[in-house]
Amino acid sequence: MNKFVRTCIISMAAFAAPAAFAALDGTISGTVKDASGQPLPGVSVTVSGSALQGQRTAVTKPDGSYLIANLPPGTGYKVSFALQGFKSLDRTDVRVALSADTQVAATLDLTSVVEGITVTADAPIVDVTKTNTSTNFGGDYLKKVPIGSGGRTYQSVLSAAPGVTTGGGNPNVMGGNILENSWMVDGINTTDPVTHTFSFNLNPDAIQEINLQTSG
Repeated sequence: MNKFVRTCIISMAAFAAPAAFAALDGTISGTVKDASGQPLPGVSVTVSGSALQGQRTAVTKPDGSYLIANLPPGTGYKVSFALQGFKSLDRTDVRVALSADTQVAATLDLTSVVEGITVTADAPIVDVTKTNTSTNFGGDYLKKVPIGSGGRTYQSVLSAAPGVTTGGGNPNVMGGNILENSWMVDGINTTDPVTHTFSFNLNPDAIQEINLQTSG
């Protein structure tokens, strides 16, 4: 079985948008400013990492903002900022989560000499473009944290999310019933068409990340 199965469980109200639009990747975005706090347009932003083939680049807009989309979830990303006349800046150990936006801002200082600065820090994963709530359970959580005395299943992981109660493997989310859940595996809707519950089990060790979306 593929070691990197990504599981996405979406709970929604009856009038919510179809679950087929669940994302399989994440984004990195932010704003670049100078030392005085003014936005810097034209900054070259490069994203690289072991989870990504090659590199992704973008250029900041007049308001200093940038967005790099379609990034596979993973850790160890590096975001590099460069603009002629300013010190280059690298941010390392950036984490990208499934169906979420990671904010990575930067402040560049003027320089007359080409220099490099590396800042190692975790960037908070905050998606400012969505009104729904999202909870991610990464590989470290799935391997190390106990997820139920009844056995290790991806359904039992959901009980650790706010507003979720589980019974018989099918969660009740934010007061909703199990018929309001949709189950996605690698972007494919696997919801049982008869019972509207999960249709099959997965080996927990084959799951890379679980994403629970509510109030969609």
